[in-house]
Order: sequence, then structure tokens, then C-alpha cells
Amino acid sequence: MNNAANICFKSACGRYGVSFRWSMFRRMLHECVKAGNKETGGIVWGKYNDKLDEAIVSGFSKAPIDSKAGWCSFVRGVAGLQQTLQSLWSRANKKYYLGEWHFHPFASSAASQVDVRQMLAHATDSRLQCPEPILMIIGGDPSCNWSVDISVYTRKGEIYNLVPNNANWRCNSHQEGTTASCDTVECCKMTMLKKDGTFLLRSCELRRTK
Repeated sequence: MNNAANICFKSACGRYGVSFRWSMFRRMLHECVKAGNKETGGIVWGKYNDKLDEAIVSGFSKAPIDSKAGWCSFVRGVAGLQQTLQSLWSRANKKYYLGEWHFHPFASSAASQVDVRQMLAHATDSRLQCPEPILMIIGGDPSCNWSVDISVYTRKGEIYNLVPNNANWRCNSHQEGTTASCDTVECCKMTMLKKDGTFLLRSCELRRTK
């Protein structure tokens, strides 16, 4: 895939969206590879579009040095993050905190109950100034067969799962002869098979059409 290509996810209701460049996501995968069989993660930053219905993720942090990681747990530290966010905000093209990302090594990318509780707490944390934080979770083998779940959490306690919404992708059901639009699929998992660049969406198959 072209490194400059944008990957877009959207909620079924159309209210929430997340987009990011493939080049950025590849760097995130590289961090997962380096983590081996331990979880890792950090924060993501960027900005919202003019309609305020899409978070444009332009960057992410590595795991802060005071993070605590195990094979099935991760506590994201805070060392250096305030300085990073202040630097991003001081630039002419301001960027700010949008949410979190982390890695479930060789496991499902679905959010755990701990993940959900933490994100709902972030949504109501006035210090973060982010009432609708996003969570990106990468699961599986980051070197060849991975999945990613993306969701938005609100201060009202709502959770929105997002699905791929690129206009230049089509969603084909595994049932031969049937098709469906990506934004009608009620799931949020995308898996890439590295060999041929095919994306799988649980019971559906996504193939690039352009």
C-alpha cells in the first residue's frame, strides 16, 4: 500500500470518524514488533476536521519510560508526554491529544473491560480536555497477520465501534455473489494479510478497487 494512503474508519451512525496515514500505522506496527510478547502503547495526537466529525490522527507516542507492561497488561506511563503535547500545541499547525493506542500481542484486538473502564474515565477527565477520546488496539502478530479495533468513548458513557469507510474499498461477503457497503457492517476489526495486501473484516473481505 502507498505510504501516503489514508485509512478511514467511521461509526455506523456517521457521527464519528478516524483517519490516519498508512505510513504512520506502519510505524505503530513496528513498535508492536519491538515489544515482542509484551503489551505496549501510548497516546495518539492530531486534530479534527472542519465538521468536527473526524479525528485525523497524525502521530503517536512510544510507550513512556515509566510504563508497566506484561504479556496481558499495560499501564501507560506519563513521562515526557506533557512536554510532547505542549510542543505540538505551540506549533503553527496545532496538534493535540486525541486518545490512546496499545497492543495485545498475539491475541484479540477487542477492548478488554479494563480498557473500556480506562477510556470512559479519560472521557470525563478534565485534565485531558478530550470528551470523546479514541482507542486504537492492535492485536495478533504485528509482523504478518494483525487486526485493529478502533472505538470512540464519550463522557456520557457511550461507546462507538468504527469500521473501514474508504471509498476506494469494497466489502464483499464471504457468501459468493453478495456484496455489502462497509459502513453497514456492524463490527470494527480489520486484519491485514501481509503477503497480498488483502484486508479481512470478520465475516467480510475488503479488497482495494483502485
